[in-house]
Amino acid sequence: MLEHSSALLRSSALAHAVLAVAFGLWLFVEASPIESHHPGWKPFKFALSIAIFLITMAWLVPSLSVGAQVRVIIEWLLAGTMTVEMIAIGLQAVRGRTSHFNDGSPFDTLVWRVMMVAIVVTSLTMLGVALIATLRPLLDGAGSSMNPLLASAWRGGLWLFLFVPLSGFTMGGRMTRYVGGASEEGLPILHWSTAQGDFRVAHFFALHAIQVLVLLAIGLEALNLRESIGRSIVWVATALGIVLIGHTYLQARSGRPLVRRVQAQEAGDGGLAPMESGVCDDTPLGSRDDRA
Repeated sequence: MLEHSSALLRSSALAHAVLAVAFGLWLFVEASPIESHHPGWKPFKFALSIAIFLITMAWLVPSLSVGAQVRVIIEWLLAGTMTVEMIAIGLQAVRGRTSHFNDGSPFDTLVWRVMMVAIVVTSLTMLGVALIATLRPLLDGAGSSMNPLLASAWRGGLWLFLFVPLSGFTMGGRMTRYVGGASEEGLPILHWSTAQGDFRVAHFFALHAIQVLVLLAIGLEALNLRESIGRSIVWVATALGIVLIGHTYLQARSGRPLVRRVQAQEAGDGGLAPMESGVCDDTPLGSRDDRA
């Protein structure tokens, strides 16, 4: 599969994977926290996520029915914008500063604005990729039409990816990821808030739905199911993805976390209650000082 992938995007993905390892090793070195977390945690997560995104696009871009020059432009736009974002996040982590929503100094503001420009360019590029993949045939490594099951998964994943700017620009416009106040309570590893609405939940699902759908299609193809059955399963999965992303986005806007931490006597073991147990925050959106 990857023998026909984009060399540029593949190399960029590898570089980000190496960065993820480096930042992961930094986590074992004591350092002053940023927003209650080790400064290496955010660049580690972003480097890993970007590596996954770029290797995915390295596989997809050569399948687009476009000229070689257009394909090269797409590759450089994706590799370039992701590199800019990663440099900004890593630089701020080393400086002991937050990278997102930070206008605390002229330099911090400059870094944040550069990141925003990179994100806008990436979003517009992915919109173009989604339109091309939808309106034109997707090709396999031999230049023939791609397996319809896999093509359906790619298209569904790209449509779901277009929800990424929705949550992303909501956070950027409000200069916070939370609704209902700043939060230091979060789920293990992911750190999604267990006390307030958190737009990162919907953002995560939209970012990585494409990998789930493509892997699902590969698995279904291995089962030798009838094409119509396989494609139906992929479309159902895509529809469920829309519901999940939409639900978690609206849930965050209402000030409710995905899961809410409750008192021991309420949860039985001091753990987490399911998301239905969360009480909606009655404070209007954006009326609290909830920047974080």
